[in-house]
Amino acid sequence: MFSKLEKWLGGVSTYYENLMRSRKELVSFNDADVRAVSERLKDISIAASYGTPVLQEIPQEIENEHPLDPKLQPLPLIAEFTCGNHLCKFYAQPEKAVKNDKYHALILNSDSNGSSPDSEKFLTAPSLPIWEELVHRNKDLNDLIKTKAPNAPWSLYKKAKNKVATSPEYSLQVGGYPQWLINDMDFRKIKKLEFLFEFKLSENCSVFYFYDPDLKESVFFKQKL
Repeated sequence: MFSKLEKWLGGVSTYYENLMRSRKELVSFNDADVRAVSERLKDISIAASYGTPVLQEIPQEIENEHPLDPKLQPLPLIAEFTCGNHLCKFYAQPEKAVKNDKYHALILNSDSNGSSPDSEKFLTAPSLPIWEELVHRNKDLNDLIKTKAPNAPWSLYKKAKNKVATSPEYSLQVGGYPQWLINDMDFRKIKKLEFLFEFKLSENCSVFYFYDPDLKESVFFKQKL
């Protein structure tokens, strides 16, 4: 009896999954609306840099400021790069940092006019916020999209966004808008903060670093799928 019930439930699940897919495929938008939204998105796009830095070897002699892990071993340097006026040195053991925040660290030198070798290796592309954050960034544009696509405004936004900002494959995004993995961030927490970078610790986990102008130091948020 249990096997029959399991089979029946499996059939129902498959039916609804196929139904949802078919409904998604039926969502279509007027080309003029997509173009209109795309043009508006260009006005709020911000350039971001994308790269996939290689874990660097730990030098035999380390500087006094070199961050250490919980076992007092030096953390590997992931990348050294600039973001605005900030010179960033990011250190991490990515696999361990997924579970323990003491395995990643940032040394931040603000008001820096210098450049770094890693920054020159990155690709630059436009960046746009995730749909859930657009209402906080530009409410007028958010309302316009809802007017043009009241049943699926997020789908229209995604379609228009892909025409303006398609990021390359990356493990490190510097600047631009944070691409949150899940929509659980209270925008009030980051409204006054300056986004520095996102680093993908794994396929399902990212750490997002910001600069707090009041505290004059970095803060971070980590998300897992």
